[in-house]
Amino acid sequence: MGWKGKNYMIEIKEAKLNDFDFYYDLKCEESSVYWGGFSQIPQRNKLYEFWESVTEKSAATGRTIYIMYVNKLPVGYAQVIEENGRLVLSIGISENSRGNGYGNSIIKNVINLRGGKYTYYCYIREDNFASIKSFEKNGFKKT
Repeated sequence: MGWKGKNYMIEIKEAKLNDFDFYYDLKCEESSVYWGGFSQIPQRNKLYEFWESVTEKSAATGRTIYIMYVNKLPVGYAQVIEENGRLVLSIGISENSRGNGYGNSIIKNVINLRGGKYTYYCYIREDNFASIKSFEKNGFKKT
């Protein structure tokens, strides 16, 4: 599914196995390691096993990952986890793509893809002001 902006094309696609390198590179960025609460860069083989299980069996795991492309280049991801009748949403935007409103855009577009009938939740570190702002712009309330 795609949306056209002033000078760019945004596409949100369900992640495939061949999107792993982008996802891994994003997860290894210094800020991603920090915001994710990890003490070190994730091990590639363990993250690949997770990625493989999600992309090949998303219905069985209750987890779907979407990749956001701007002008056909990946800039971020959104992960949706079905949990007790609600959807838990998390996002990640690559460091060199932050500050362009992509976080806000990916949240809005994933909710549109999944439908508004769900209650959405997310967990954000209290000092991650950019993510808090993006979720608040999309109607999320702090609890």
